[in-house]
Amino acid sequence: MSLDMKPKKSALHQLTKSLLRNYRKGVRPVRNWTQSTMVYIDFITQSILEVDGQNQKVTLSVWYRQIWNDEFLVWDPAEFDGINEISLSFDAIWVPDIIISEFVDVGSSPDMPYVYVNSSGTIKNYKPIQVVSACSLEIYAFPFDRQNCTLTFRSWLHTVNEVNLALWRSLEDVANDKSAFMNEGEWELITVPSRYEQLHIDTRDYAQIQFNVVIRRRPLLYVVSLLIPSLFLMIVDVMSFYLPPNSGTRITFKTSILLGYTLFRVNISNELPATAIKTPLIATRRFTSNPSRFANSTLVRLADYLLTGYKRGVRPVRDWRTPTTVSIDLMVYAILSVDEKNQVLTTYIWYRQQWKDEFLVWDPKEFDDVKQTSILTSNLWVPDILINEFVDVGKSPDIPYVYVGNDGEVRNYKPIQVVTACSLDIYNFPFDVQTCPLTFMSWLHTIKDINISLLRSPEEVMFDKSVFMNQGEWELLHVLSAYSDFSIDGNDHYAEMKFSVVIRRRPLFYTVSLLLPSIFLMVMDIVGFFLPPDSGERVSFKITLLLGYSVFLIIVSDTLPATAIGTPLIGVYFVVCMALLVISLTETILIVRLVHKQDLQPRVPEWVKYLVLERATALFCIRNKHKFGPLHPKEVDVTQYKENNINSAKLNFFCCENPKHREKPMGMALPLRENTPVVDSILHEISSIRQYLEKRDEYREIAKEWLQVGYVLDVLLFRVYLVAVLAYSITLGTLWSVWQYAE
Repeated sequence: MSLDMKPKKSALHQLTKSLLRNYRKGVRPVRNWTQSTMVYIDFITQSILEVDGQNQKVTLSVWYRQIWNDEFLVWDPAEFDGINEISLSFDAIWVPDIIISEFVDVGSSPDMPYVYVNSSGTIKNYKPIQVVSACSLEIYAFPFDRQNCTLTFRSWLHTVNEVNLALWRSLEDVANDKSAFMNEGEWELITVPSRYEQLHIDTRDYAQIQFNVVIRRRPLLYVVSLLIPSLFLMIVDVMSFYLPPNSGTRITFKTSILLGYTLFRVNISNELPATAIKTPLIATRRFTSNPSRFANSTLVRLADYLLTGYKRGVRPVRDWRTPTTVSIDLMVYAILSVDEKNQVLTTYIWYRQQWKDEFLVWDPKEFDDVKQTSILTSNLWVPDILINEFVDVGKSPDIPYVYVGNDGEVRNYKPIQVVTACSLDIYNFPFDVQTCPLTFMSWLHTIKDINISLLRSPEEVMFDKSVFMNQGEWELLHVLSAYSDFSIDGNDHYAEMKFSVVIRRRPLFYTVSLLLPSIFLMVMDIVGFFLPPDSGERVSFKITLLLGYSVFLIIVSDTLPATAIGTPLIGVYFVVCMALLVISLTETILIVRLVHKQDLQPRVPEWVKYLVLERATALFCIRNKHKFGPLHPKEVDVTQYKENNINSAKLNFFCCENPKHREKPMGMALPLRENTPVVDSILHEISSIRQYLEKRDEYREIAKEWLQVGYVLDVLLFRVYLVAVLAYSITLGTLWSVWQYAE
């Protein structure tokens, strides 16, 4: 290879070396600090990856374009072999801190390490990104719902006077561009309207551009898999009214439909979702490349002044006895996850901390009246403030800059995803209120070196819900704050600021999918007592309910939260309901055993008659206690009289048919000697028949007595069962109501 072909001799190498020589990536690339950097952004939706209705977040794949002008990266193409455009490393130049305000998680995006730089200083940063953002999803109209999810792009640190935003294309082009959208999924892209606005926070104005991604669900899948099966079950239920009303088949049929619909409802619970202005093209300016291209930049000169000789590893105080006071603030943006089993809470917060750096002060008059500037965080001393309950690294956007005021005040504002340990008490699920602490402290420095204070008053922190995404499963009640100092060994004391995030679960989803099906099955079990106790339909009915409830418990077991040391009260409620169904079935079997007719049953003991038929009926006001008792004695005599007359008639008929006695009266024929064996045989047969009938009547009377006892016991046990179910339900309902409105 010749010397002319070596990399050091190439025009690209020479141009890159010339551009990055003395370049300050931590300084905003403008010569006049009062001039804002205009960042043009563009947005194209490629696909809708996931819409999480329960956690109120959406995952999108978008093509993102970001364009701005860097006044320090300009050159004359004629001096570099006609090169008009070059790619530079993303990490080597200044990049605006544009983030998405609704960001809640880091998506899986490909790494794009380069940007294009034009000879006029225009930088093009094009990259595909996966966006996981919070979205207020309204699922009431599911599966015919439309969702409107906002993606707000803004600079997290720089005000509108330093970083301004504009659209790269017109509003109409952005709204109607579906060229790259993958249109074969569950969601259909309707439009992407956008608008520019300025956000006012703490006396400062920030530029932002909001894209509204309007999508519509394609309902065909859910109509076929959810609505049509439900309609079929309802039609079959209507058709069941054509069955004979006195047939036990109708009860069995409707019970099977109820069981099937309950299982259908539980199975589909996982499928149901427990919420700018037109801008001109960028104007380019051409500057010739020369070694003094940074000379007129006030910000570069100020950065050199501040960072020359700066020691980022030394606490920035002139008197070592002076502690550095770090003022912190916290605003909860979203509750991302509550893991009851592992006792872990994942939140997304907006975190702010301020402190005084005595080495970063300057006189604004000496620097063109600059009173604040942004500097790379990696170049400064930063307090080692961390969260004591930290258990895992969250996925947070990188904010590389901090603001520094001319008086040395450093402002470090950033959104962070916090994964912390929290003692979660799930006994009151789904009406539970959780309190999770976030304790900020310096891990190394004692209170003599670093002290902590609140940036705002405790009242303002407590009731600030201005940025909270309030459409998810959890509702933010308030954020308590308390300052304290503690000592580990009795010698060194440490300062800490504890924020207690108090959240409450919204129970509607679990009430509909867990409590109501259970209540319906219990109501049907109570209604089953109105079936006749001597009917076999009651036993089959209750067995079907018990089977349905068992399957219901198996299906919902994964929905209930669990810890190693306890179970929620609703789990105990389900177990008790199961036990009540078993008791109900046992009582039904006992009553059926009592009232079922058997020829070998003994008579009802007198003490049972006294306790059940006399005392119990009077005590519990059970009416018609003789309804199923033995017949009145007169009625028995009349019946026996009729039966005797019938037997006598049969005997006369027999005698009349006998040729020997056809012409003789019956009374005269009986004393005849030759007829005595026949008459004795007839009388013996008649006596046997009468004894059989008397025995049968006796068995009937015994069966009717047991039937009466069974009916009385059935009413008695039903009332006891009903009182137990009502008392249990009222107690739990009262507890859950109190927990629901407790703070």
